[in-house]
Amino acid sequence: SRQDPLSDGQFVDRRRRSSGVSFQTGEDVDCSILIDAFTSVAIMAAESEDSCKTNDMNVYYEFALIVESICAVEYARPMAMKEGVLPLLLKWLRSGDSDLERPAANAMRNLTLTQDDYTAG
Repeated sequence: SRQDPLSDGQFVDRRRRSSGVSFQTGEDVDCSILIDAFTSVAIMAAESEDSCKTNDMNVYYEFALIVESICAVEYARPMAMKEGVLPLLLKWLRSGDSDLERPAANAMRNLTLTQDDYTAG
């Protein structure tokens, strides 16, 4: 089995471990809920930005980098797939814009190299 790049050298199965964050209010929040929510919002925002076609392409490129980063995190990949990241990545790969093609290619590589049966196809 593969080593978790976010661990300190010991294998940690993040899907089975319940981890939380405590806020100053004393409220505990499950990190998996935060990751799922961020993944969902980021992909919806990238799709929305794509449909708006703003004049500031730097904003669009930043969304491409965010989506690339999400696809690099093993835990977030299934949610990215459920949110429909593939059509967006394919559009970026066909765009002819290297600033979109590179993050899309990296994201696709990460999605297909996973050992998770859901995202590996």
